[in-house]
Amino acid sequence: MKAQAKELLKVAKSIIAEPMTFDEPTTETTRWAERTLKSALRVDSSWKKVYELFLTVREGSSNKFHYFAIYLNRQGEAVGGNAFGRIGYNPKAIEVARGDYPSVTADIQSKVRVKMAKGYAITEV
Repeated sequence: MKAQAKELLKVAKSIIAEPMTFDEPTTETTRWAERTLKSALRVDSSWKKVYELFLTVREGSSNKFHYFAIYLNRQGEAVGGNAFGRIGYNPKAIEVARGDYPSVTADIQSKVRVKMAKGYAITEV
């Protein structure tokens, strides 16, 4: 347990130490969001990314984003999450659902619909 806490602290420090420095969505934005999300979901290289979507919205002078992804392991367990924030700042990430692929996909799609109803648009980077 103590080793896990040290590892989590190490990951948190590495994330804080590398602030983003850009204002427009780029591939670097999605890479940063994906890295943050994978860390929050405790997903390693053995998990396969089976879904991703990048949404953005401009509100006044701030550009906000949501990065959704679903990962699947060899045993068939799926986990989906959301990394979000303002472009140019460190994102936050949350786990949306964990379980079988159809239920995780339904939960993620529900969150995507809510964001799109608020004005977010799918963004290709």
